[in-house]
Amino acid sequence: MIADAKRALSGPWPGRARLAAVGLFLLSLVAGLLVPVYTDEIGWRFQERAAVDHGIDVMYNDLCGPNSLGHPPWFMMPARWYSALANQAFADPWFVRVEGVLCALIWALLLLVLIARLEADRDRRTRLQALAFVLLSLGVQPFLMVMSRPEQPIMLAFTISILLCLTRWRPAGWGEQAMAWITCAAIVVLVSIAQSYHLKGVLYAPVALVCLALCADGRRTLIPRGAGIVALLAITLGSARYWVGHLKCVAGDPQLAAHYARENVASVLTGSHPGGGLALQLVHGLNPFEYVVLAMANNRPMSEWLPPYLFSPAVLVPVDIGMLLVWLLAMWFGLRELARFVRAEGWRAVMQPRVPIALAIIGCIMAWGASQLKRNDYEAAHVLPMLVLFCVLCLSLPRRAGAGGDHPLTGRFVGGFVSWAVGFMVIGQITVLAHVLPPLVAAAQVPGYLDAQRFSVSIGGYGKVRRDIAQAMRQSGISAEPALHRVLIDDVTYLALQKSTLPLHRLGVLEAWNDGIDDPVAYLISRDSSGVVVGCRYLPPRMRAAATRVGEICALSRAGLERIDAPD
Repeated sequence: MIADAKRALSGPWPGRARLAAVGLFLLSLVAGLLVPVYTDEIGWRFQERAAVDHGIDVMYNDLCGPNSLGHPPWFMMPARWYSALANQAFADPWFVRVEGVLCALIWALLLLVLIARLEADRDRRTRLQALAFVLLSLGVQPFLMVMSRPEQPIMLAFTISILLCLTRWRPAGWGEQAMAWITCAAIVVLVSIAQSYHLKGVLYAPVALVCLALCADGRRTLIPRGAGIVALLAITLGSARYWVGHLKCVAGDPQLAAHYARENVASVLTGSHPGGGLALQLVHGLNPFEYVVLAMANNRPMSEWLPPYLFSPAVLVPVDIGMLLVWLLAMWFGLRELARFVRAEGWRAVMQPRVPIALAIIGCIMAWGASQLKRNDYEAAHVLPMLVLFCVLCLSLPRRAGAGGDHPLTGRFVGGFVSWAVGFMVIGQITVLAHVLPPLVAAAQVPGYLDAQRFSVSIGGYGKVRRDIAQAMRQSGISAEPALHRVLIDDVTYLALQKSTLPLHRLGVLEAWNDGIDDPVAYLISRDSSGVVVGCRYLPPRMRAAATRVGEICALSRAGLERIDAPD
């Protein structure tokens, strides 16, 4: 790798452009270590606890009926066991962020390897790698990619599946049928892991089905490929039933129903969508550039996942317009090359694995976009990398010998575009980093809760927070022995108390998704709760007055809850 970097530095322009694009992307990921942990990163860890809670995935409360305490199918349990071991061994916001950065780095390495497999010509390969990492580096996309959310294992699983499909590697002495069995089994296992983490794993199943169908040639491989397709369909059906059933609790919770009706595919699948304007939404959602907008720098990031009001209009306008232009041209060149290949090859085009894989990717993205009624910023963390894969697959399509004309990557127009895009990325991304890094450095020095980012947790100083939690619990009379049961937590205190049994989240009891719980004290007592350990800022006045406070942490034991609930 070091030798390759030296050759790129001393080589012609494409090598230097690739080094600049990849280097700046990696620098942005390293800077992403400072991004505070967003609430959804804790939320998904909270909701996938079957390995800890006796085979049950919890939600924020248990008012949705039996579906809110879901029993994941057997093939999801290995992912639950890994999550339980890793999260309890490294219970710190810093680990959450490091895990996110490592996953993004591994995916970037897979992208480099994939492009090397797709494009044998060194000059074209270098330009394609430069363009791919330009697209990934623009705006705040690198910071979105370090979020430790379910999109990361999904991206890794499907990218590896594509690599397995396109890499016809076989050790000496291995038969093609044996290798097909191994490849198909690997793809099925990867997709089962992806579907264990999120419904989006079900969404991208068509990509894996195409990979299974095209991962080997010859009649001898039909049986392993067919078996893999049948197994994947069975797993996908089980995953869809689980996720739809787990989310179907919205029917019993008006607030959750309203939330999902505004958000995504769950409202369509569960039948809770109000129906108005759905057809228009489906058409509007087919535009993948909506996700490019989510990754642009802006002064009002979703729920303040980044500090707000960092950019002046003089910075925002050129940076965002340039980013949109780069994406528009890259997609146009990719689509144009795909259309050229299909015209030249006719029906034979479907036998080139890159074509059906690319079509499956863009189809899945458009289906997901059409089903979403509201797009959260973190959706760009999986859609834009998948769009990069689409562009890479299209621009690397082979040309027949004697077809005439330069390859677009080495042509004057596309080559000039790549040159301009790299230059714009260097200037634009350094500008973005210069504005974002100072407040992130400051936030990392404030442990626990962040006033400017109310739905985020600082990545620094959690040792002090853990000590405050332990002291507040001792002074309030909460004992961690035996394990706490149904303790009320928040995003900050969860990491210290995640070994408790069936915890409750403050969002499901005190705030947005509490299904109209009028008396949280009575509710907690009815659930045999061990108590409350949350930020004092979240407690209603009478609970805050009765709680023990240490720093920003308030603790209230079961006895304290009963004293509040006792009649005067």
